[in-house]
Amino acid sequence: SDRHGTPRTFLRLPGVEVEESWLWPSAVFYHEGTILLFCYRVVKGGGNCEALAFRVVDAWLARCSVTKGNPLDWKISYEPLAWQGRSAIFCAACMADGEFLYVFGMNRKEGDRKGEVICRIDLASLGKPSSRWKVQFGVKRAGGPGWSCRADKLRTLFVPGTTETSLYYDRPRRRYLTVTYDPLRPDFHILTARRPEGPWSKPVRFFTAPEGHPRRMHLFYAMRMHPHLARNEDEIVLSYLVNARTLKGLTGNPDIYFPHFLKMKLGAGAVVETGKGGCGNLRTNFRLQRHKVAGSQDTRSLGVGTLLPAGLRVARVAGNRNARSLPACPAGAED
Repeated sequence: SDRHGTPRTFLRLPGVEVEESWLWPSAVFYHEGTILLFCYRVVKGGGNCEALAFRVVDAWLARCSVTKGNPLDWKISYEPLAWQGRSAIFCAACMADGEFLYVFGMNRKEGDRKGEVICRIDLASLGKPSSRWKVQFGVKRAGGPGWSCRADKLRTLFVPGTTETSLYYDRPRRRYLTVTYDPLRPDFHILTARRPEGPWSKPVRFFTAPEGHPRRMHLFYAMRMHPHLARNEDEIVLSYLVNARTLKGLTGNPDIYFPHFLKMKLGAGAVVETGKGGCGNLRTNFRLQRHKVAGSQDTRSLGVGTLLPAGLRVARVAGNRNARSLPACPAGAED
């Protein structure tokens, strides 16, 4: 809301009514005083339940010039990400590594079980209009994963793909981590790789949302990693959302559409077996601690050295029946 308490849309395409089409921000990157928001443009219609009665049309970039004062006063410009084409939309996650910004996306040509794909953007070109970015797409080469300027040669990294996820580099164990899920099921999966372009391991289930949320009535999605909340590099904090499939189910339940947090131990002091082209399994199982967030006047630590926003309370829930070793990085990607 604005300074007068009136609800206001932060992102709004010029000349377009929000009731007709709106932007759904997903991946975000801070670059030289500007926040780059990779957004889905959404319109009404479609979906397989009342809460998903919309469809994604294409992707847009919102550039927010960061200044002191109220964010509602920031200067925001919009431009279509026309280079993405019709085969894939790249908004799911992003991470800078070396000279490139790696961006995950979804292949739109694979039916109901859409796969995850990747592109990389030259960091030096981000200050230019997106139509002039230097973009390469993850493809399959004879010797393994590679890069091409042709979007029609995209290689699927893993299935299912997601519209909201994270890409994280686990530095002590020299591997990349990501998560995936089917929003119609309460299971979340983790994958590992030596390089962002893969090859990626097979998804391994590491967490199932509590049974208090029947799958036929809820959606489970938007799992993201938050390394800035971690106490050290041997753990990672994640969050996910539970949503109702009907608009009626959105009200009166503090568990719905509020973040739920997990803390995953990546294996402090654990020995990592390294093999040719792979990072191996941890000898010890990683551990999960679930943190349920509900409305409260208290502010407590998440147990990782960082406080949650004021007004949120954290309650610990011990253990999870799906804890197991992280999957090994597949062979084919050298260090």
